[in-house]
Amino acid sequence: MDDLATRVSAFITESGMLDGADRLLVGFSGGPDSTALLLLLAGHRGNIEAVHLHHGLRADAADGDRDWCRAFCEHRNIPFSTAELDVPAHRLPGESVEMAARRQRLDYWADRVTDDESTIVALGHHLDDRLETFLQRLFRSSNASGLCGLRSISRVAGVRFVRPLLCIRRREILSWLEQRGINDYRVDASNTDESIGRNRIRARLMPLLETFNTAGALASLDLLEQDALCLERQSAAVLGDTGELSTDILQESDPCMWPRLLRQWGQRQYGFDLTVRRAAIERLRKVLDRASDPCRIDIDGRFFLQFEKGRLYLQAKDSEPDAVCTWNWREQVALETGTLCLESRLVEMPADRCSGDSWCEYWDAEQLGNELTLRPRQPGDRMLPFGSDQVTRVKKLLSNSPLGGSIKRALPIVCHVDGTILWVPGVRRAAAARVTAESSEVVQVTCRLLTDG
Repeated sequence: MDDLATRVSAFITESGMLDGADRLLVGFSGGPDSTALLLLLAGHRGNIEAVHLHHGLRADAADGDRDWCRAFCEHRNIPFSTAELDVPAHRLPGESVEMAARRQRLDYWADRVTDDESTIVALGHHLDDRLETFLQRLFRSSNASGLCGLRSISRVAGVRFVRPLLCIRRREILSWLEQRGINDYRVDASNTDESIGRNRIRARLMPLLETFNTAGALASLDLLEQDALCLERQSAAVLGDTGELSTDILQESDPCMWPRLLRQWGQRQYGFDLTVRRAAIERLRKVLDRASDPCRIDIDGRFFLQFEKGRLYLQAKDSEPDAVCTWNWREQVALETGTLCLESRLVEMPADRCSGDSWCEYWDAEQLGNELTLRPRQPGDRMLPFGSDQVTRVKKLLSNSPLGGSIKRALPIVCHVDGTILWVPGVRRAAAARVTAESSEVVQVTCRLLTDG
C-alpha cells in the first residue's frame, strides 16, 4: 500500500470514525478531493455508495459534473446515486448561495440517513480546508467550537459525518491522483471567484500562511478542538437526558455556554443545526436581564427563539404567528383552528380505547400537562414515534403516509409546551406521555378535519 493510503487508513483506524458502520455514503462532487476520497475508501472497505448532489447551479457545467461522476463509478463498479437540490428555488430571504447550498445538503443527508447509526456520510475535506475554515470563521467572530468546526467526526442533525482526509494536505491529494493517471477530475470554475470569502482566503492568505509554521497552526487547532469538546460535553450534561432548555438553565449558565446549549437543544428537540449569531446572544442577554416574558428574538436568520412561561421554543420566520396557538384542553374541550377540530375528554383505559385509529390517541394527563401547542410543520421537524427507538423526521413519516397531499398540508404539529413534538394527527404519535398501568388520569384526544382532502 502506498504511503498516502497507509496514512489515511491509519487515521481512520485510530480515530474509530468508521466503527459500527454497515454502509458508507461518500459525497462525490467529481473534484480532486472527493475523487481521491472515493478511491481510497473503495479500497478500504465494501458496502460503499457514491452520492452526487446536483445543486441546480452552473447550468451545463453541473450536468457535466454529474455525468462524469456516474461514468467514473460505472467504470469501477462503484454504486452511484444522484439527487437534485435546486438551490436557487429553495434559497431563503437573505441567505447566500453558499449558505443555502450547505443547508440543503444537510437536509438531504438528514432525510437519507435519519439517525441510522449504521450509515455514515464521508466527506472529502482535508487539512487545507480546515485551515481555510478556521480563517473564514475567525473573521466572523466565531467561538472555539466554530473555529475548529471542521472535525474528523461530527454529528449534525442526527447524521454522523466523517472526514478521512483531514490528515493530509491538498498538494498530496493532487500528487496522488497524478501518480495514478487521474487528471480529468472536475474543476469548479467558481472556485477562482474571489468575491466568495473562502476563495479569497485560499488565493491570498493561504500562500502567506505557508511561509510560517503551518504545522504549529494545525497543532493549535487540535488544542482548540479539545477545549471546544470540553465545553460541548459540559453543555450536554447541563441539558441532561431530556435535552430541554429553559430560561432558568440559561441564567444559571455562563453566557459562553449559551451558543452551545442552544445548538444542542436545537439539534435534539427540533433536528436543526442552529448557528447562533453573536448579536442574538447579546439580545438574549438583555432579554434575560429584563426577565421579559413572553418575547421572541431572531436567533439565526431562519428562526425566532420564543419565550413563554420560562420555556423556550422555535418558530420558523416564514410561518405565520397566528398559525401557532395554545390549547388548554381541560378548560376548552374542543378547539377549531379553521382546518381541523380537536376534542378532549377524560376516559377510563383500556375500555374506551379505539385501537388502530391514528386520529384518536390517549395520553397520560399528568405528563401531558394542561396546555398543548399547535403549529405548522417546519423543515427538519423530528419526533420519537411510539414503539420506536429511533428519532424520525416528520417529513419522512408524512411521505410514508397514505394520506392525500392536501390533507398532509393541512395537518398541524401537536407539541408539548416545551416544544417536544407529541403527535402528527392521522399519521403517528410520539412515545412521550404514554399511558401505563401507573397512569392516574387518561385523556383521549381526537382530531377531525374540517377541510376536504
